[in-house]
Amino acid sequence: MKIFFILTFVTISLNSIAGFDKVFVQNLDLDYSSPSGRGMVEKVGIGLNFVSVPYPVEIYRTEDSFEIFSPYLEFSWKNPTRFIYDIEAFSVKRTSAGIGMKIQSIESDFLMMKPKGRGEYIAENVKGICDGSSSGSFGERVLEDCRRFMDLSIKKVVIPTDFILYKLIEDLPNDVETGEVNLPGEDIALKIKDGDFRFQIYVRYWLRAGLRVKGKLQYEDNFDTIALRVDEIKFGVLTVTSFVMKKLKELNNNTNVTVDPPWIRIRPAGKNEIK
Repeated sequence: MKIFFILTFVTISLNSIAGFDKVFVQNLDLDYSSPSGRGMVEKVGIGLNFVSVPYPVEIYRTEDSFEIFSPYLEFSWKNPTRFIYDIEAFSVKRTSAGIGMKIQSIESDFLMMKPKGRGEYIAENVKGICDGSSSGSFGERVLEDCRRFMDLSIKKVVIPTDFILYKLIEDLPNDVETGEVNLPGEDIALKIKDGDFRFQIYVRYWLRAGLRVKGKLQYEDNFDTIALRVDEIKFGVLTVTSFVMKKLKELNNNTNVTVDPPWIRIRPAGKNEIK
């Protein structure tokens, strides 16, 4: 489900930039198609503030890193995770984000990512914050702040047909003989408070209905594993918890994800994998 993709991507990204203390961008427009991309940004900070005037930025993938160039900033992102390194394309429009700050935040008009060998994942009108006062390393602080309090909303998502959510919804019980899954999804929301999470996405499948999930989030193995205890899944007025968890276990072929109802454990690939 979409919540698993969101949490996995967040954790992988944090592992990749864990050597930084604070990262923020303001009004970034960037298009990347491997191995290079370019765009414009109003401000970028890696622990420090830089000149607040719009300027071009370019990114190039090398044998073991991403090289980022601009008139005011040049640095090498060494040994990103394999998932990040292998991304075939991404695009961001009017995107601002701050990570490692007192309040972690993201706001974007448009985000697109195409992982290696997959279709395009698109999110529009994204707003999210994580708030807390955690201690520890960069990645640990951000993850724990988001476990304590997260409020994420996405107006619309478009996901490729090879995503597991398609198969899950197609197999859900319904009252008609045929139904067609219509994704994009709309009005996506993920809220977390002290580990208790609630997730929703509205899709059209013989009717417009919300898929809602609630449960508990925790970290294991020194923050290397995201553990989700799924307490309830509803599709419209139907409670489909046992059905969906059983299907997830059957359909899962990701070696970094284990499904052992009521638990789902996600162990994203570690850092420094590029040889």
